[in-house]
Parts: sequence; structure tokens; C-alpha cells
Amino acid sequence: ANLSSTTPKSAIRARRGGAQSSIRAPRFTPNTSFFNNRISADWRSSLQHRCSASRAEHSGIGRDIGPGKKPSLQCGESRVRLESGGAQGSSAGVVTSNPEPRSVGMGMSRISFELKDDLEASPSDGILTACLEGSAASISPAYNAWKAEHPCPIQQFDSLMRQAAGKLVTVFLDYDGTLTPIVSNPEAATMSESTRGVVRRLAELFPSAIVSGRSRLKVQSFVQLAELFYAGSHGMDITGPAPGATAGAATWEDQVAFQPAAAFQPVMATLCEELEEAVRPFPGAVVENNTFCLSVHFRNCDAHSFPPILGLVEAAVASRSDQLRMTRGRKVLEIRPKLEWDKGTALIHLLGCMELADAEQVFALYIGDDRTDEDAFKVLAERGLGCGILVSTHAKPTAASWSLHSPSDVVAFLEKLVTWGRSGANAWQSKRSCKGWHIAARPTAAAAMPGLPPRTPTAPTPVARTPTQG
Repeated sequence: ANLSSTTPKSAIRARRGGAQSSIRAPRFTPNTSFFNNRISADWRSSLQHRCSASRAEHSGIGRDIGPGKKPSLQCGESRVRLESGGAQGSSAGVVTSNPEPRSVGMGMSRISFELKDDLEASPSDGILTACLEGSAASISPAYNAWKAEHPCPIQQFDSLMRQAAGKLVTVFLDYDGTLTPIVSNPEAATMSESTRGVVRRLAELFPSAIVSGRSRLKVQSFVQLAELFYAGSHGMDITGPAPGATAGAATWEDQVAFQPAAAFQPVMATLCEELEEAVRPFPGAVVENNTFCLSVHFRNCDAHSFPPILGLVEAAVASRSDQLRMTRGRKVLEIRPKLEWDKGTALIHLLGCMELADAEQVFALYIGDDRTDEDAFKVLAERGLGCGILVSTHAKPTAASWSLHSPSDVVAFLEKLVTWGRSGANAWQSKRSCKGWHIAARPTAAAAMPGLPPRTPTAPTPVARTPTQG
């Protein structure tokens, strides 16, 4: 359909050098006849169903603004956003989108924004994100072409599992944006009980691991499952299941515990204090200490705050350029040691420790949503050890073979995997165990993390020793 007549036009004025952008919200009436006349009732129903979870889990679309406020784009209960390949507004490497209105007038008090290179992969012909009764879905030809190359493993589950026929399946999961929605407050990214139950059942049937940029202690406190392997700080802090959590779990001394970046912990602690003080003038900026790496979140900042925050972080890293490096994630700056170690090398380390590194016998699944997960996707593809599944609402370059739309889709896929794992098709039904793990003979009660009361997200997990490389 020709959408030129319905494309919103915004007046955007941006000044370089960190000056605040001035944005005037558009008045826009969507061409609802496009949906009424050109989309069948069945397709429209499927569109609404597919994206109801997206609205709940991705606050940037169809979000509730708050009492007494109105969305900048509205037509009754429907809202439409047009994401074009070009930036809606940019300043110093920042693309502005998803504006929220001020409480007074129609100006903008805060803008959700991303780096330009984070959006390079967006289809050049634009993506129409239509919110029908609070739902959203991408319907551009470019997105559909990308989905054809990275199909949904729920819809084509049998095709995926044929690749795993006769092999030992292992599962690796990112946390934020994969098992839980991305949220404004990093401390509020708690796992739901239903998701926890699915992951617990998964770990009874397959060796399973959480691989996160979070500190290992923090992600363990969120997940609260002792049956899992954990790799925190982008894989730089690794441990296995707690003693007694599974029938094959070893003692703490014999586990796969490994901290390749242990020597960098003091410099990270010092830098964390410096950056916390440096970003204090910028409301919404948060520095998260992940033990062996730091995360500087700018998701809740004004768009004009990003250039000075970026400058501060770059300067801090430059002064320690022999030790540290900076990378970019989803509205976050990551500071990590200059170490040849990432989520991909952590995955290979874990498979090696479990004695599951033979591509002829093993099929590993890795599910993640961030660019840091690409290292794991690439390793699996290059070594023929399995495949990656990207969680994404838009098209972008990836080494993953499959794609899911949201964390709710991840849970749905894991539920199908659990059902498959209980059948004779699961090779673990014959193999039974590997180093540090054993298939559950029957469903068991959850084992509490050592030192943690069950379901207490803030309690710490003690580490019995500091492992050394080798």
C-alpha cells in the first residue's frame, strides 16, 4: 500500500556538542482503511495475537504514558509508528525514536534512543509497526524476507530437531531480553515463576546454562535454580550446578568454576566508583558493577545526555587502554577487560568441561538477543556444534540461524523443547549423564542455591574458592 499520505512528519532540530534536541510531536491520523480493506480478518487476528505479548514486554511500543497524559500519535485506541531506514532525528551518533510527551503541552521530556550503528540493519524501505488495539507487528517486505532466512523455531520445530537427531542437546540462554523483558530499571529484571518453572524442567532433561553480561551472583539471585551452569560477566565468571542439585553434580572443588578475568576485579571496582560520580549529573544514567565488567545504562536518560556520557566513558577507558575496552549493547555501554574471552569462548569452555565438545555427538542451542551473543552464535556455526536463535523484533545481521520475537516466544519454544526432551528422541534418555550433570529420573523439587533462601532475588551466593586458569 502507498503509505506516503499517512507518513507522520516531525519537526526536529538538533544541535551538536551535546545541546538538547527540540522535538515537536506530530499530529497524525492513520489510514485505517489500509487495515480494514487490505488485511483479511484472519491475518489481522493473527497479527493481534502475535504481538499482544510484545506490548507487555517491550515498553517502547504502545506503552501506558500515565494518568492525564496522551500519546503523541493516537486514533481512538490505536496507535501507529512508522520506523524509516533514515533517522527520525539524530545528534552526535544518536537516533531518536519512541518519544514520550511531557506533562505539559506536546513537547518531549525524554526520548528513547539508540546509536546509529545499532539500527544499521533496519530495512531501508521502512517498517510499519501497527498497533491494533494495543498490539504491534512488523509487516515490511524486508522484515518478512529476513524472517524467511531466520525462521521461527516454534513454527518449524520438527525441522530444527531433525538437525539434533541422535545427538546430545545442550541449551545456553542469555538472561535480559531473552528470559525476561528489557526493563528500565536493571534491578527489576526479575524472572517470573512460570518462566522459572520451564527452565527448571529444561535443566532436568538437558545440560543447561545461563550466559549473561550480569555478574554471576546477580543472575543467580534472579534465576534461583541450582541445577544450572552459570557464566556471568560475559562469560568471565563461570560455575557449575551446586552440589546435590543434580545426581551428577560434583563437589565445589571439582567443578568447572573459572574466572579468567580475576586479576581485573580491582581496576573494575575503582573505575565503577569513578563513573558513578561522573554520571551523577545525568538523571537516569546507571553504572552497574558486574564484577569483571561494568555496564553504563543510558536507557532512561534524555537523548542529549548521551554524547557527554559517551565522552566520559571513552575518556575513562582511554586512560586504561592497556587493560580495558568498551563495547556497545542495547542502550548500554559495556566496559570489559582486554582479554580474549567472550560468550563464545565461555560456551566452548563449558562444553569442554562437560566433555561435550564433539560436533558429531553434540547439538548446542544458544538463545540470546544482544550483539554480545553473536560471539556464541558464530562459534556454534563455525564449529558445527549447533545453532543460534536470535530474539529480535526487527531485522538485523546475525550469525544465528533462527529467530524468536520476544521472551514470551522463548518460553513457548522451551516448553516445546521440554516436551520433546521427555520423548525417546532425546539422546540423554540413553546417555543419562555428563560431567557435572545427570538427567532427572523424575521431576524433582527445586534445589536452593547454596547460601540463598529460595526465591530471594537479592541474596548473595558465596563462592567457595577463587579458581585459577588451567
